[in-house]
Amino acid sequence: RRHNNNNNNNSNKSPHPSTLYAEEPMLCQFLWKEKPDQEESYDEYRKSYCLNYIRTFFNQHMDDSWFRDLYSPLSQVRVARQERTRSKQEAKTVMEELESSLEKNTGDSKCFFVLKARLGGGVKQTST
Repeated sequence: RRHNNNNNNNSNKSPHPSTLYAEEPMLCQFLWKEKPDQEESYDEYRKSYCLNYIRTFFNQHMDDSWFRDLYSPLSQVRVARQERTRSKQEAKTVMEELESSLEKNTGDSKCFFVLKARLGGGVKQTST
């Protein structure tokens, strides 16, 4: 059970987000048909309503950092570059580890890296 600290006072309650982006709620098809002198079909009304709602939402949040992080192509490119840099560094580390292991390898025994990496022929070690 949730307890409200505002003693059921609805004056502090923020308005529903839908009222921030549209002048009036979208009518259902039944109420739409009851309105006199409708020149457009309900589908046209619904599409234009949704388009205006989305445009208003985008315009109001375009400068918010959370919005830019989610929808900005520039932010997505930045994240992709960071991921690419991280994966290159990880690949470089693995390659260095492999080369080091091969240099230390002597004789006919398999190199340590191959044994631990289980690259196809390796055997998973069981803990006993």
